[in-house]
Amino acid sequence: MCDKKSTIFVVCPIGDDGTDIRENSDDVFEVIERIVKNNKILNGYGLIRADKIEKTGRITTQIYKQLKTADVCIVDLTALKPNVFYELGIRQALLKPYVLIAKKGTALPFDIQNDRVFFYDSSSKNWGYTLEDTLINPLLAAIGGHIDEFDETYFRRQDDSEILRIYEKRINMDVYNGMMEKASKNVDVLGYSLKNFPDNMRKFFEKYQDEKIKIKIRILVVDPDSIYSQERETLEGDLKGEHKKRVEELREFLSKYDFVELKKISTPPSSMIFRIDDDMFVGPYLYKPSAETETFQLKKSGKLFKLYESEFKAMWEKAEEFVCETVSSL
Repeated sequence: MCDKKSTIFVVCPIGDDGTDIRENSDDVFEVIERIVKNNKILNGYGLIRADKIEKTGRITTQIYKQLKTADVCIVDLTALKPNVFYELGIRQALLKPYVLIAKKGTALPFDIQNDRVFFYDSSSKNWGYTLEDTLINPLLAAIGGHIDEFDETYFRRQDDSEILRIYEKRINMDVYNGMMEKASKNVDVLGYSLKNFPDNMRKFFEKYQDEKIKIKIRILVVDPDSIYSQERETLEGDLKGEHKKRVEELREFLSKYDFVELKKISTPPSSMIFRIDDDMFVGPYLYKPSAETETFQLKKSGKLFKLYESEFKAMWEKAEEFVCETVSSL
């Protein structure tokens, strides 16, 4: 039996009482309870879910504490809820072990499709016992003692030095400006509508063009006609149709430069990405305006840098083209 202070934190969509989402999450939680109860190593671990925390205080502070201190997090991506991706982003940034699960049929965002995700089919007979068998070994591996038996990409056990700096909010453009001034190889950007991007980047793009700098710039935005962009638009407090307008303005701006490519995706990214040569900034899309959320600067030699680099590449390869030169006909 383990130390009573050891914990497993379950991150999942909660939903209101009586909803399908709540019923599904409750069923999954019961399965995890059986795993903990019936395994001699896990028996005695505290099992916690946000809505089951009984202590008084700010729930967001309590959630962060669990994300920081839990021995392992089980993250259920079912329903693609923003709060789940927010908490997953924090756990990833803290470089703590986690195990991903999702209901069969969940369409994963591009930037986590290469992660190991264990799917369950709650419509099948005895699905709970199947999920028990599936999760037991990853959980044991995550708490130690069996780690060599499993792929390290389950758990992201990187050194803390992979994160060079944490910004409490989205970075002021002044931080990027010095890097953009010196950029000479590659710039990759992922976001929703990239508010103010043309105004902030114009002088640099003109410089690259005038000085004939051989730079490659790739811009990836969420399709403004997708439901995910529309939901984000509401969360940001923007007017209806504002994201579509910004993307059209972005297309017109970028059409002037032959070193820039623009594409769109129709799935929700869990994080923004801004890479400038050997510097990379990432920040989770949380359930609040993006200007109020954290940004992490990554070390180039670290696994997190390589992870986001490969994820951007995967998203880019599957994204759809924009035809910038025809924007005036819209």
